[in-house]
Amino acid sequence: MEKRKAEQAKKHLEKLRQIIAENPSPIFNMSKEEVIKTLRETRESIWKEKLAVRH
Repeated sequence: MEKRKAEQAKKHLEKLRQIIAENPSPIFNMSKEEVIKTLRETRESIWKEKLAVRH
């Protein structure tokens, strides 16, 4: 049972790696400042959504 789960996990990881290799995230082409700016904007939008759901 454990061996089967490990094999499935390995296959899943290989598939994810293949997908990422084919279509890398645009974050890899950004400068450090652009990445930080993007992450801050994303975090801010997530917090706004969380607050909207609560109220």
